[in-house]
Amino acid sequence: MERVLTKRRMLIVLAVVIFLAAWNRGISLLYVIFSLQLSTLLIAHLFPRFALKGITAVRATSPTAFEDDELEIQTEVINRSGHTRRMVEIFDWIPAAASDQQRPLSFVTKIQGHKQRQFTYNVRCDKRGEYTLGPLCLRSGFPLGLTTQQRMLPETTASLVVYPKVFPISRLPLSSGRNRPRPGVETVSKAGGSEDFFGTREYSRGDSPRYIHWPSTAKHSKLIVKEFEVRASAEVTIFLDLHRRAAAGEGKENSLEYAVKIAASVANYCLDKGYDMQLIAQGAHRHIVPTGRGVHQFARILERLARVDNDGERPYPEVISSLASMMQEGSTAVIIFSDDRNDIVQSLHAMALLQAMHIHTVCVFIDQQSFSEDTPGTSPFENPLVQNVLGFGSPAYFVRKGDNFQEVFAAS
Repeated sequence: MERVLTKRRMLIVLAVVIFLAAWNRGISLLYVIFSLQLSTLLIAHLFPRFALKGITAVRATSPTAFEDDELEIQTEVINRSGHTRRMVEIFDWIPAAASDQQRPLSFVTKIQGHKQRQFTYNVRCDKRGEYTLGPLCLRSGFPLGLTTQQRMLPETTASLVVYPKVFPISRLPLSSGRNRPRPGVETVSKAGGSEDFFGTREYSRGDSPRYIHWPSTAKHSKLIVKEFEVRASAEVTIFLDLHRRAAAGEGKENSLEYAVKIAASVANYCLDKGYDMQLIAQGAHRHIVPTGRGVHQFARILERLARVDNDGERPYPEVISSLASMMQEGSTAVIIFSDDRNDIVQSLHAMALLQAMHIHTVCVFIDQQSFSEDTPGTSPFENPLVQNVLGFGSPAYFVRKGDNFQEVFAAS
């Protein structure tokens, strides 16, 4: 709200009072004082209009950054006129920064004609997302500061993408991708390039006649079939929940922000270990990063995670079930449950479908209740969804508000 009582308005009122007094009394000295005040007001009003003539500014900074990193910003002020300019303020707008750093100010006391001045400052990127920086704003009240003149520089806007913070993970129980039997692996009796011969067993109802092992059948005088083990695929898929209910809390202390950080860190771990990676999420739009590997794949995943939001209407278990066909048999799915209210029947159906496809699952449960001030968090084992999902024998991690991610993922 604009202040009603300002220095300029006070001087105008005082000048009017002095003029009326001089007119009423006919005192010459009062006329002189009035003339001086009027001259001061004219100078304070007119000079700032010329103080910014020929002045412009540009900004240079990185187009990307990570949460909690320091972003270095360079601002150059240029005087294109041939006259010296004084007392110029340069304001910037950095919405990605912490609230106390969003309006950085640079101050030029003097800049000569056809010269430049450079300023460098750092701000801390507070939260992941896509932001528009600027525009820069020039302001001057030279010489008296009673009246200021400002000019926006709309051409100085720029885009900034802040990636989610990545924490180190020492180990994840993923599929090995090796072509040999593993304890507890279910074998299937069907041919294909992703399966290996495992052994033989007695024929059971429903087995295909194509897999009858005739030498063993003749030797034992009963039907014997060949067994094949699905070869574990060195591919990992991260499923992220973007349903509207999947976010609880405020600012950075939000269950969706926790899920995004976990997804980014899991992707970093898997790609560093040489796995193929893909990201699947369903918000208002599908967010899919197809399978790839290496640093370029990590950059693509970070770009996508920086932009996702909880704007979806489709239930998370339904998303998993409908998009499970994008995964290879024998691969690994990292499923991040960030909504305690997911339908248990649908969730179990999604897990059963992945198991039928011989997909190894790793589950992360985010305790959504712990992000609510009026609802304390509960033991994860009291959650019916957790109890039922754990029945599939998947490795699981449990995350609450304020947890140290590195410690949580080192505990399993």
